[in-house]
Amino acid sequence: MNAITFNETIKTKVSNILAARHLDVDVNVEHLTKANGIEYDALTFTGKDMLQPVVNLNQFFHSYQCHDADIDDIANDIADIYEESFLPDDDYKVIFNFEQVKNKIFPCLYNTAINSKISDQYIHREYLDLSVYYYVALPIKNDGSGTILISRKLLDLWNISIEELDQTAFNNLHVNKHPQITSMYDLFKDENDEKDISYIDDLSRNMFILSCKSDTNGAIYMTDTGILDQLSSMTSSDLIILPSSRHELIVLPSYLMKSHAEINDFRSMVHEVNSTVLRPEDFLSDNVYCYSAEEHELNIA
Repeated sequence: MNAITFNETIKTKVSNILAARHLDVDVNVEHLTKANGIEYDALTFTGKDMLQPVVNLNQFFHSYQCHDADIDDIANDIADIYEESFLPDDDYKVIFNFEQVKNKIFPCLYNTAINSKISDQYIHREYLDLSVYYYVALPIKNDGSGTILISRKLLDLWNISIEELDQTAFNNLHVNKHPQITSMYDLFKDENDEKDISYIDDLSRNMFILSCKSDTNGAIYMTDTGILDQLSSMTSSDLIILPSSRHELIVLPSYLMKSHAEINDFRSMVHEVNSTVLRPEDFLSDNVYCYSAEEHELNIA
């Protein structure tokens, strides 16, 4: 069975299961594009509720191909996902009331070029080769959490300006989330315990990982001059920033760079990790960035 036949079969089976459970909902197959240009086949639902789950069919098709799951079991699992995705009415409808969700709005960073397909749909502002997007963090059933990128339609419904949205998101970032600065040397030492760590070179001894404590989207801190000034003060230097993912950054003092030509080496290293190790959804940039403590300014190296 190929993917097209699989998708249509699942659509029919899930429709029948939900009808048998007395749920009034239309089920459709759509080809969607999400952040970072990732395209996938999805099962979408249209019912009385404005918020409906979207189920990625690609992963289920892979399980079917690998004989890890029977197609009837997959259909039942998706029907269960649909039913279990809903919160009580008062919980999920808060998304439409800005006053009720304004403390749950945060900023995040995506690469501008590879997200051109979604840029018209979602609110963002450009920052160097990146773009700041905004999301609402909402609870879901079973003590989970989910995020919803803020669209132009949602902003119109809230009747607020992009400037107010930006200010709200960054205020929440500073108040409700906390940056985490981890020494690469301490990380190696902890992981190796009592083992010999004399192999760690001067570069690694002076590198830091900047992330968001107990959370994702830590790369947003590269837009925060206060945090970058703190790192500059710790190292008594300007900074070189390597975007290891959307969730964390590698930061090192610029004095470790013996010549500007080493920027190309750093850029090659970032590209190698991005193309061989990093998941596509976590990609941020192949560029390297320099931060001037004197000018309080970040630029592409």
